[in-house]
Amino acid sequence: MQVRTRLLMFLSAVFVILGIILSQPTLADGLKVDNFSNLIALQNSAEDKLGTDFGRKINLNNASRREFKQYPGLYPTLAVWIVKNSPYKKVEDVLKISGLTDGQVEVLRSNLDHFTVEEHNFSGLEERP
Repeated sequence: MQVRTRLLMFLSAVFVILGIILSQPTLADGLKVDNFSNLIALQNSAEDKLGTDFGRKINLNNASRREFKQYPGLYPTLAVWIVKNSPYKKVEDVLKISGLTDGQVEVLRSNLDHFTVEEHNFSGLEERP
């Protein structure tokens, strides 16, 4: 009885080891490593410009309100107004938002060099919080 139990345990271990060794190449053969074209299609075209000079400035037509956190006085109120009133044709258009106080206009004016205006690149599926 003890010999039969040991033989059964030995054979089970052999089958498990063989299963592990022999199944790995089969699993790897089914993977398609070169299928990245679908990922490129999902990328937002606005992200392509992040490596350029425009990547260092806030694009008023494509920014979310969170991007304005780094500049004092812009977040959250002015950031929300800027996003809601886009698109803009030029950076100075942000000063023409209706309802701005003189103080808010001055805050915006002092930050104009941190802004840029590019073509609106969102497809409408992305949320601009």
